[in-house]
Amino acid sequence: MASLLSLLGVWCFALSQTKHAKTLLGNPLSDKVSKLLQLMGVLVFALAQYWLVQSSQVGLNYVIWLCWLSVWILMTGAVLSFIAHKKTKRRTSQSRTKAKTKTQARSA
Repeated sequence: MASLLSLLGVWCFALSQTKHAKTLLGNPLSDKVSKLLQLMGVLVFALAQYWLVQSSQVGLNYVIWLCWLSVWILMTGAVLSFIAHKKTKRRTSQSRTKAKTKTQARSA
């Protein structure tokens, strides 16, 4: 459960950043929404920590949680990079198509 809460927290922090919000949503979020997402991320991580402390074998559970946290951060970065790359590739392709159309229109 704590690892899923961590996934939610990582996404809250990712969306609170202008660059990632722009990549996923198409436009940046307002400062108020960004701060709210940051606060939500902190609260979700605090809840995950509380959950870990209440369980038996706290040390082992922290190690497992840190491993999952690392996986979630890596996967979030990979997904965001993939989406950004696809959008950039699409924009570049559209720009080239427009440039070819203009060149063909001029030469005709």
